[in-house]
Amino acid sequence: MPWTIPLSDLNFDPEAQQAVHNVLASKWRSMGEMTATLVHPHVMQHLAPRGIKTSIHYPPMHQFTFYQKLYQISPISLPKTEAVGGYQMTLPLYAEMTEDQVDYVCTCVVDALQKP
Repeated sequence: MPWTIPLSDLNFDPEAQQAVHNVLASKWRSMGEMTATLVHPHVMQHLAPRGIKTSIHYPPMHQFTFYQKLYQISPISLPKTEAVGGYQMTLPLYAEMTEDQVDYVCTCVVDALQKP
């Protein structure tokens, strides 16, 4: 079944066969009073107790102390990079994922978006 997740740029259609999906990164939009940067932590917190692992897909690398030490750079501000890290997250996606599992993840995401 094709899924469209509200407030995201996420469309999943298993019949489309347009690409090999190895990462399901989603980009969130604002939800009422909640800005886009607050939507994905809200969704992540809602999914975790339901057994759905998520992650931030592109964390801003310039904020990692490892790179700051390696390249001897002071903490800097890169607003566009930080914005991307602030509104993207990765949802489960793997070859053995059943349609029931996809439905469960999508249902839980929609449920999270309906409960600000």
